[in-house]
Amino acid sequence: MKGKQATQEDFSKAFFDALPPPSSDEPSSSMTWTQTSRSITFKISLEATSPHVLVRKIAKSIRILVRVRKKVHIFNFEPEGDVKWPCECTVINGKIEIRFSKADEKCWKSFGQASGDHGCTSTDNNDFDEYFPAQILAIDQVTPNTKTFSVRFEDDVAFWIPIGHDMRVKDVVSGIETSRRYTPCWVPSTTNFAKDYYYFLIKFYATGGLTPCIFEKTCGDRMTIGGVGGDFEVAQLKDIKELYLIAAGTGITPLTRLIYWGLNSLNIM
Repeated sequence: MKGKQATQEDFSKAFFDALPPPSSDEPSSSMTWTQTSRSITFKISLEATSPHVLVRKIAKSIRILVRVRKKVHIFNFEPEGDVKWPCECTVINGKIEIRFSKADEKCWKSFGQASGDHGCTSTDNNDFDEYFPAQILAIDQVTPNTKTFSVRFEDDVAFWIPIGHDMRVKDVVSGIETSRRYTPCWVPSTTNFAKDYYYFLIKFYATGGLTPCIFEKTCGDRMTIGGVGGDFEVAQLKDIKELYLIAAGTGITPLTRLIYWGLNSLNIM
């Protein structure tokens, strides 16, 4: 008698059930800052390895939101001096650094003036569900039916997307508002990923809900992007000695950053 054929859900369950669960402890956070005469860096210490980070510059104010397991940590302030956009955001082992270049070359007496809900936490996730217009800067053909789309937000907004997490792209198809999730991928030839450029590797499907619309776009056109999602924590792999990654088609997109992370962890790159 033949056994039951394993499904994709069976493989996923077997893999993730074997990993240690992420910590359920509530993370704590604080913000410090360092500066040179040319730049200022805001540092947020957070006891979580895969936070969602949203940075917005609105007029002269800076608003930094950090989400971990649906709890949002808010840092809202007006810096002492003007800063340039874009910022550069990095997250390493739960330590978040957001660096701005100063408009004027001088040292500040303080980081600025806290305002509104600075230092508060919230369970309101509306900011992370919001969509923002982004311009397509470049389109590159990878295979006959696959392209990379390089985009940049039109507003002064930047996201940090953890490894294995995704964003939604939205458009109107046949009069119906349609969205699909895509994983930002790592592009070896650029250093802009941590600034305000984002890259999507997308495969064309004639019957796809959104890809026929996306593949009609050209450089200079707009994509509407937002809705960061995902709950994978790379810390679950900290004790893994061997890791086999299997993907089909554009299923490789979430693996590109995971491979890059793994090679960096081994100091190969």
